[in-house]
Amino acid sequence: MAKTKIIRLPDAERLFIGVYPCALAYSDRGRERSGDYVRIATLPYHSLELEWEKGEPHKTVPASVITRIEADAKQMTAHRGQPFRIANNLTITLGHDDTTTY
Repeated sequence: MAKTKIIRLPDAERLFIGVYPCALAYSDRGRERSGDYVRIATLPYHSLELEWEKGEPHKTVPASVITRIEADAKQMTAHRGQPFRIANNLTITLGHDDTTTY
């Protein structure tokens, strides 16, 4: 397993939210592994159910970052059934378990 590099950042700057084709990815900018930020959780667009990575985040991530992730996931869930743009030319419907795009 690759070694994790620690980067000293204020808590307010640690959260990175990546918009990927199938999910939002919540990562810790304060830790890198193999050149990437360490992923904390994902929020798949089809289920809108927050999925925490094993061993994360409670061991290494500040409570304020966990709270921000939970708040963002709750906000996304409130938009269930609405379109969400994941790229300039691709929009999906939040909470739908199909591959229909617009």
